[in-house]
Amino acid sequence: PFTVSLGESKYPSLDEILAKLNMISNKVITLNAIQIAEEAGSSKVANIVMLGVLFGIGQLPIKIETIKDTIQARFPAKLASVNIKAFDLGYETASTLLSKP
Repeated sequence: PFTVSLGESKYPSLDEILAKLNMISNKVITLNAIQIAEEAGSSKVANIVMLGVLFGIGQLPIKIETIKDTIQARFPAKLASVNIKAFDLGYETASTLLSKP
């Protein structure tokens, strides 16, 4: 928020943010997307990890093949491979986290 950069307010802590999110959703999960992206091969694919997480918690009404085909079509082979691995790791992480009580 611009008021934070002006020094007029403070940025909420992670605990405060999570408390607010938990008030409005029962599907709040936390994870280190950068760490997972690094497992896939590059911290630059953290956004694709999060895409996999969204898919893994059932928030994207499209087929998994559509996502993977699009990644294959949009990136050169080496980058596509890293992005698909990142997507899969995000998907698997979400599935694992949702299965925990």
